[in-house]
Amino acid sequence: MAVHFEFDRERATQTVLWFLHKHGSLDSRKLLKLVFLVDCAHLAAYGRPIIGGRYVAMKQGPVQSELYDLIKEAAHSNTGAFRVERKYFLCANAPVDEEFLSQSDMEILEQINDSYGHHDGYSLSVMTHQRESWKKNAPVTGGPQSVPIPYEDILAECCDARMRTLITDDQEARSSLE
Repeated sequence: MAVHFEFDRERATQTVLWFLHKHGSLDSRKLLKLVFLVDCAHLAAYGRPIIGGRYVAMKQGPVQSELYDLIKEAAHSNTGAFRVERKYFLCANAPVDEEFLSQSDMEILEQINDSYGHHDGYSLSVMTHQRESWKKNAPVTGGPQSVPIPYEDILAECCDARMRTLITDDQEARSSLE
């Protein structure tokens, strides 16, 4: 059975706003890499990602697919929670609503921001190219621009054996209830 986590649009939006309020504005590449690191760290510590959804390997590293779509939508509209300026920079249109973020979400957001928030998007892209989950699924020249990254590959590099077992057991139990 494949491991899957549903995309949480509201948590994704609030995570973006959280980072934007910390930094003022962010280029989309940097934000997408920070989100990948946040979800990996939250999986390792708590057995679930903050945002979830589908991750893909792209030329510039791992990308949360549904969030990338939200960013592309924001580039065409200024009416959402955040907007895109100067082609790649995200800016907040709304305050963070921390009611949608758990205490563990906030803890990991702070941790990742403290560890990686000072890096630029290019540096974070280079760092995430060192991740096995990206290397294993990296797009090849002439092939598709994005290749799905199975959660099993993310779990293998982010989580210890005990956490991987807890996550897969939980996923199996949930699927048997459906």
